[in-house]
Amino acid sequence: MELYHLRYILKLAKLLHFSQAARELNITQPYLSQCVAQAEQELGVKLFERKTRSVCLTESGEAFVLNAEKVLRAWQELLEDMHNQSLTNKGLLRVGTLLNMSRLDLNNQVLAFQKEHPHIRVTLGEIVGSFELIQQLESGVYDIVFFIPSTELKLNVEVEVCPVLSGHVVAVMPSEHRLAGKKSISMIDLAEENLLFPGRAHSLHGTLMSACRNSNFEPKIISQSSLVVTNIKMAAQGMGIALLSSQFSPELDNDALRVIPIEPLIPRTIHLAYLKQSANSAAVRAFRDFIVQIPHGV
Repeated sequence: MELYHLRYILKLAKLLHFSQAARELNITQPYLSQCVAQAEQELGVKLFERKTRSVCLTESGEAFVLNAEKVLRAWQELLEDMHNQSLTNKGLLRVGTLLNMSRLDLNNQVLAFQKEHPHIRVTLGEIVGSFELIQQLESGVYDIVFFIPSTELKLNVEVEVCPVLSGHVVAVMPSEHRLAGKKSISMIDLAEENLLFPGRAHSLHGTLMSACRNSNFEPKIISQSSLVVTNIKMAAQGMGIALLSSQFSPELDNDALRVIPIEPLIPRTIHLAYLKQSANSAAVRAFRDFIVQIPHGV
């Protein structure tokens, strides 16, 4: 018995009329009758009781219909899974990242992913801030992006997110600075300090502005740069205190520089984002699952 026999019998079971079922199946009525008879002979049971103008299902026919529907659903799921596997094995995956994420060794993670999935070609693009990253994800420029959420960044309901690497805002300053001996500082401690902010395109810029104003002061911003390394160098030269996410600064706490958390902690967790109905969903899921299972430390 072939799969098309199941479809023919299910159509007849729905309409309970040979000529109508044959017409919708685009086959002749005699051929439909022949297929049903062959199936009944092979199964050894009657599926339909024939009447003058219609048919009705027998008890065996009703059981057959239930199981035939399960078989066809399973077959459809198999086809969809194989189609997704095909996309996974032959896909192009476009990944968008924040400008400073090269500090997180992302390139090595992508290389490791490509060794496991040699038929997926990954391209990387860097964007200054999370706002533009999400916009380009929604417009189809990227299939999946690394970004940092904020209260100012509103996500479309079609965007799915998952956390990758937790962090928080830290202050980077020379080791001889008056605040360098503290285990943590508050935002109000920074009220009179020269501050090195990220550029306005960064979601962190708005987060820091809100934190300062919630502490009742306007920040003394002497520089705004999209490059973390620029603010770190300026902090090392004593030009001000750099404020950045802890993920980008773990190796900086040394004899020359101090990295001090701000409390209460201001969360800065890196997430992956992708569209729920991504056209490249199989490759996206493969990349997401690979990245999420990697141990990440701050």
